[in-house]
Amino acid sequence: MPTASSAVPRSGSADYKVHIDGLAIDNDFTDALNVVGNGVLSADFATGRLDLATSVDLGEIDYISGHNPQSTTGVFRASGTISSTANTFSGNLTLDGIGNYSGTFDGSFFGPTAQEVAATWSAADGADKAIGTIIGAKDASLTAARTPLGDYTTQTTFSAITLRDHGVSDPATVTYNPATGAYLLRFTPEYSNTTYATKFEQTDIDPAKSDASRTWYDRGVTAKGYVFKPGDQNPVLKLTYATFADLQVRATSSNPPDAINAQYFVIYGNRTPYALLPRFGSATYDGIIRGRGRANAISYEGTFSGTATATANFADMKLGATVNIVADDSTASPVGTFSYTANIITTDGTTSLFRGFATTQNGASRGQIEGGFFGPNANEIGAAWFVQRNGLTTGLDIGGILIGKKN
Repeated sequence: MPTASSAVPRSGSADYKVHIDGLAIDNDFTDALNVVGNGVLSADFATGRLDLATSVDLGEIDYISGHNPQSTTGVFRASGTISSTANTFSGNLTLDGIGNYSGTFDGSFFGPTAQEVAATWSAADGADKAIGTIIGAKDASLTAARTPLGDYTTQTTFSAITLRDHGVSDPATVTYNPATGAYLLRFTPEYSNTTYATKFEQTDIDPAKSDASRTWYDRGVTAKGYVFKPGDQNPVLKLTYATFADLQVRATSSNPPDAINAQYFVIYGNRTPYALLPRFGSATYDGIIRGRGRANAISYEGTFSGTATATANFADMKLGATVNIVADDSTASPVGTFSYTANIITTDGTTSLFRGFATTQNGASRGQIEGGFFGPNANEIGAAWFVQRNGLTTGLDIGGILIGKKN
């Protein structure tokens, strides 16, 4: 059922999870090729703009006996305009991987309020031709990833990345109410089915310790620590979609009655859905680290800071990260630089994350990293990490977080 022209939205935006299907006849290949991919079509109804960019698989259908079918990958890019009066849209597209194809697409919205979308497309590279379809449905979770943390006006719950006691990562959520300034944190410790909770709010702010980059809270034994301020006024790092907290908490459970006392690093924000991750190209990130632990070489145990860099290769779904650790002592003693390699994956088909291990060439005996991307286009990055090195005089055991933004 096509959407009535009068019911097509003329304000706001939406993201459609779409499937691309097509057929290419290319003189460089013996057989016809299937063109198949999944992506996100973003519609800005206020401006009338449409955009889609994703990778596609191109493979010969192999109708010819004895022929070894060839396959490759390409990038499908489309941008267009929504009619301001009718339920139609159109635009231009390019397709590479088997040549330099260019063409057009035309389509409409379907459902009472434009819940679905469908289009046909065609492209050519000289005498080589390709045709196909685009079809999909609106996914509100994709649009939510575009919201900056500072724009929320109602209570919202975010999934969190945590680090407890030098290397234990617990599933957690952070619920924030901007009207009251209250935070509710829920943790489910590893290898446990019990959920513990703690909270702090605006009345717990410690103004003497708070500054332009951090808001400090003191709720006694329940919660004590700081939340890093998101936004472009933070002089340390200007984050839009992610932030973190460093807290000493006493979290309690009512069923069964219990409590845990722990130091937590907590990263939270608008995680990039797996569907919105780029499917080609790469991105680099710069950021900061915060950590706790010991470094025997400088006879130091306490907190650490420093810088971090990361490179995400979205074509191969691989990530490399480096942390440059400095002790928070009187001389800012350098501790070392350690690197990690990770795979970018999803475990639930929805949320993007990466997991990996420390490399050993920089002196690490062992280490791990787990994190995710934030924002609509993997704009920011956050991860929990730890690194250990054996040795009485050179040993170390440090865990922390890194958080940064795309260059």
